[in-house]
Amino acid sequence: MQMKDAAAHWDSVFETKGSDEVSWFQAEPATSLRLLERWASPEGSVIDIGAGASTLVDCLLKAGWEDVTLLDVSGAALTKVRDRLGGRADGVTFVAADVRSWQPDRTYDAWHDRAVFHFLVEPADSDRYVAMATQTRRSHLVAWLCSQPSPPMGQPNARACRQLATTPTNLCAPSVRPSP
Repeated sequence: MQMKDAAAHWDSVFETKGSDEVSWFQAEPATSLRLLERWASPEGSVIDIGAGASTLVDCLLKAGWEDVTLLDVSGAALTKVRDRLGGRADGVTFVAADVRSWQPDRTYDAWHDRAVFHFLVEPADSDRYVAMATQTRRSHLVAWLCSQPSPPMGQPNARACRQLATTPTNLCAPSVRPSP
């Protein structure tokens, strides 16, 4: 999907559906929270790649995180989050950008991605993501990005996932368990 098409697509999804009406909705993002609590600290910084309208930011702010960045291709999703947070949104950085073309201007202690990497099926996109994730984070990659190869995830994505998993400060939590 082209970058401008991706933004239009995801804006449409977030403009026409409630946050809890999408298949990936989690009232409490328990696994993400557990991984961030284990491998990162509220005193540090975190970026949530593909944040959408997730409640993860609500939970992070409640847990004392003060340096939180949300990145999503959908400005509509980020507007939903900003509106939901009200005054608490002042402590959050919102970045409406496609991770495939985004140019980070800082580093983060934790890089969280629950699903975006899974959808990067072009080798150039996944390679760029791997390079950016390894250069932009100071500490841990806390992600659900190393799922079993399945549609739409293909071999380029699985290869890049293995590359991420070999760097010293990564934590890749499978989102799909391997078949027996």
